[in-house]
Amino acid sequence: MSYKLLMRKTGWFLFVSMFAGFTAAQLNETTTTSGQTAVKTSNEFNPTDKQNPYQPEYAPDADCNTWVGSPSLLWTNAANWSKGTVPTSSDCVVIPAATYGPRVGNYTTAYAKELTVENGGRLQIYANATLTVTDQIINNGDPIDILVKNGGSLIQTNPNALNSGQILVHKVFTLSNLRKQYNFIISPVIGQPIQTILDGDPRVLYHSEEMNYFYDAGVGPYVAGKGYAIKEPSTMAIPGNAPVAEFTGEAFNGNLDYILSYKTTQGEVAHGFNVVGNPYPSNLDIQKLYDYPANKNYIEENFLFWDNRGNDTFVQEGSQYEGNSYAVYNAISKTGSIANTPVGAEIRMPNGIVPVGTAFMIRAKSNADGKPLHFENTFRTGAEGIGFFGKPSDAAEKDSYHLIMTTPDEIQTMTAVVYTDVAVNEYSEEDTDAFGNGLELYTIEDEHQILINGRSEFHPADKVALGMRVWTAGTQIISLYSTEGRFADGQKIYIKDKLLGITHNLTAKPYKFLARKGEINNRFELVYKPSFDVKDISIEGIEIKRQDSMVVINSPESDLSSVMIYDLYGRPIFENSEINSKEIKIPESVLGKQIVIISVINRLGQVAGKKFIINSLG
Repeated sequence: MSYKLLMRKTGWFLFVSMFAGFTAAQLNETTTTSGQTAVKTSNEFNPTDKQNPYQPEYAPDADCNTWVGSPSLLWTNAANWSKGTVPTSSDCVVIPAATYGPRVGNYTTAYAKELTVENGGRLQIYANATLTVTDQIINNGDPIDILVKNGGSLIQTNPNALNSGQILVHKVFTLSNLRKQYNFIISPVIGQPIQTILDGDPRVLYHSEEMNYFYDAGVGPYVAGKGYAIKEPSTMAIPGNAPVAEFTGEAFNGNLDYILSYKTTQGEVAHGFNVVGNPYPSNLDIQKLYDYPANKNYIEENFLFWDNRGNDTFVQEGSQYEGNSYAVYNAISKTGSIANTPVGAEIRMPNGIVPVGTAFMIRAKSNADGKPLHFENTFRTGAEGIGFFGKPSDAAEKDSYHLIMTTPDEIQTMTAVVYTDVAVNEYSEEDTDAFGNGLELYTIEDEHQILINGRSEFHPADKVALGMRVWTAGTQIISLYSTEGRFADGQKIYIKDKLLGITHNLTAKPYKFLARKGEINNRFELVYKPSFDVKDISIEGIEIKRQDSMVVINSPESDLSSVMIYDLYGRPIFENSEINSKEIKIPESVLGKQIVIISVINRLGQVAGKKFIINSLG
């Protein structure tokens, strides 16, 4: 094999003559003990790849815009630069050793054509800030001289730009008290093993698509595009709950073809699940990733993000997993839904932007074994993150809304309804299936339980069946979490309770109701025009009657659990969830002169309802 160093306008590149039987693909591929291969594609072999020992020297242009520094520290201060202007995408930028290195501050966007940082330059990119460099990034100092802080983005646009030197990327973890949870993670720099990003040598797992199971990955060797699951370190190794993980290596840049797996040797498991992730030191737009024509041929539309805060299963189970701790983004409906989340915790809903260091699960199609999932620089973004995974600032508006159900044990579960001109009302690929186990709120179409329901353009006469799997009997609360489009502009959303004959305005107020444990598929409907058709529901074992100006509720077979009384518009006017006896008496004077609907549940899970016209306060 022979080497020639050639000079091009964009910098040095290495011309490789093939004499020893090697192919270009063999020189550019990385294989781990887990058998996964990733191929970095470009027009030339990159001399900064780990396989190549040659690191050519670079000399910055004398006409570059050079940092002169001041105590203000801000990149955006023109007085900090030798040309007296803030650098643009046409400027090569040099940052020498300085007492005050530049800061790309929060919510700032900065640019450079080429970037050279000398030893002691101390460039820092802060959260929700973006530095976009057209061509190469050269760090002649230590990795900390180019620091991408948690939430920051370092973007390159030229896929063939040749980088030199290492950078440092920070990612903040939030650890649980028990230290039994896992997080999905990926390295945004070349060569970084996953196990060493945190103290304590935490356990690292890789996912085998063929077995649909997680196995020990050793140190979690670097493979571009490959995601891992990392266990929380012990409290002895890291006493605090918010450690900063450190990734050290050359900034990953350019095109990547990550090889997908779809094996059918194991007939008892679900096929096609691959754990991949954002390979760049910048945020990644997965909507663009999915919309890339070749990728659509090989992957399904759903992106799964592990959120361990509602999880009580402390091993990674693959096909045996029966919980609901994956948040989901549907790239056809362009809508996300949360994992089950404790009340009071931050709502983390994926909306198309994946932060630095974040891995996720996709499902390959049956034709995808050995095929590439393509990444490129045009998918990179500095869009501000919102919540856990983020939302593009220029996201197309839809007519959509999210509902949350809150359980008696204070866990929240979510579903979404989305109206677009690319969907149909029948079950199809713009619908994301519910997980089918555990606590879930979902809509129903063609007997399918749906987490994200993509529907055709909105019509006010539309009706959407709503179902749920209730984990704890008692008072459940359905509320409106978010709205877009016409639903944010005044279109009301009603929930119709066919058991009680109530049509309730969810836009105005959450709906409380009593429910037994189990699956409920025929009781509720979402509508956009109100109707009121109150009827009585009697169940053997529970009696509701009027007696001496009192409403008397009796359950001979079991103690009563909860009682709720509504007005005709579904607004709760009385509630008691701590009865613990077979009978309760409620004075009619408490309820007022009106039509009321009474709903009751006993310890056996039996539910009954009755309409009363109270015309006397006796």
